[in-house]
Amino acid sequence: MAQLEWDQVSKSFGPVVAVREVSLIARDREFLVLLGPSGCGKTTTLRMAAGLEEPTSGRLLLGERDVTHVEPRDRDLAMVFQNYALYPHMTVYDNLAFGLKLRKTAPQDVRRAVEDTAARLGLESLLARRPRELSGGQRQRVALGRAMVRHPQAFLMDEPLSNLDATLRAETRVQLKALHNQLGTTIVYVTHDQTEAMTLATRIVVMNAGVIQQVDTPEAIYDHPATQFVATFIGTPGMNMLPALWGRVSGVLTAIIGGQRLPLPADLPRMHAAAAAGGHAATLGIRPEHLRVAAVPETGTPSLKARIRLVEPLGHETLLHLELDPDIALVARTPDRWTGGSNSPVWVSCDPHRLHVFDPVSQVAYEAV
Repeated sequence: MAQLEWDQVSKSFGPVVAVREVSLIARDREFLVLLGPSGCGKTTTLRMAAGLEEPTSGRLLLGERDVTHVEPRDRDLAMVFQNYALYPHMTVYDNLAFGLKLRKTAPQDVRRAVEDTAARLGLESLLARRPRELSGGQRQRVALGRAMVRHPQAFLMDEPLSNLDATLRAETRVQLKALHNQLGTTIVYVTHDQTEAMTLATRIVVMNAGVIQQVDTPEAIYDHPATQFVATFIGTPGMNMLPALWGRVSGVLTAIIGGQRLPLPADLPRMHAAAAAGGHAATLGIRPEHLRVAAVPETGTPSLKARIRLVEPLGHETLLHLELDPDIALVARTPDRWTGGSNSPVWVSCDPHRLHVFDPVSQVAYEAV
């Protein structure tokens, strides 16, 4: 296995810049996930690594080897596509063996490699079948096996689970993570599904509009988003964003949200730094699970008055869609069943240490100091 590096890589299609100066390293044996909405440049980034797209500028390195202009077949990378790309007239065995036969591998070595890969993926009983006789999950495992069988230096996967139903997708995620742990392979994986990213990744690369927004562990990206885009894209529902004005009331730093005052404690240095740097405006972020909702205000706890617009019961939890004023909406998650109805007034509070603060112009987070 080897690390894969994008060095200041850009890709334009005519006047459209799809990927802008991406510098990124997929470390040896890492499971790196490129995550973002449709059109953010993640698949183009992957395809340039595979050699299926030519970079407009920059370099691609596999280990210490510059592969920017090397033919795809000579890069020693294996690609798993969204549509599986199996040969319909071939059996599962022949699909698995095809790449090895092209390399003129000895027949006994082909058989040994195919049987070993089939055993790892639970395909032994399917080797004589053709793709049309397989379920979607079985086809996905064959496509994965065809990549695995020749032991490439890295695997590139372009939304390989997107064609599976929700239950099968969850099962296959578990199998894929177990395989990575077992084989110690380098995997670069593209998805728009944040659940896949959070559960599979060693590190996540969040992209938007062809630009990398943040690269970090799943936990760090969830707990410490670098931008408003990351904060709202990661999490279901995403982080609430509240436009606020800074002020001081009796010497206490106070966020004014929808005309209501929220005093902030003195031991929040990033809030004070943001207030000093940002003048009078900021955007406060808070995740739905960090909000507390009550029918009456908690004694001694700063809170904001809101109105329930919609109650969304999900069985194991309830989402409360709230309105601070006609222009400020937010969502709270509660593990309890909510007995109140819509349009009823409530009080919303949170641990202020859970608040995030973003510059309203650059939308970049103020780091804790």
